[in-house]
Amino acid sequence: MIPPQALPLEKKWEDQLGLSHRQSPDFYESPDAVTDSPHANAIRSALRDIGISAVFCVQDVPTIAILSMENDDRDRVIEVHEALWNQGLATLLLVITDKTLRAFSLARK
Repeated sequence: MIPPQALPLEKKWEDQLGLSHRQSPDFYESPDAVTDSPHANAIRSALRDIGISAVFCVQDVPTIAILSMENDDRDRVIEVHEALWNQGLATLLLVITDKTLRAFSLARK
């Protein structure tokens, strides 16, 4: 299944999360920006195929996946969570809708 187009992470959320001045290899918002990371394929896949908005890495390991959505879509969150859980790298999924931020562990199915 082709994922819905991910919304870009809004500047206000980048600021709130302390990501505004981050760049590769710590922070990716586009699959094209991923080049020489040891997990480049997984990061590109998360951004392009799974349809998340951004990936934050710790020591080159994708750790936080960020999904920005226009509306709360429980089924979409479950689908993204399962796909990231299957990837087995990120440990946290942040889901942003309008003024709400929800955090989901990727260590549990």
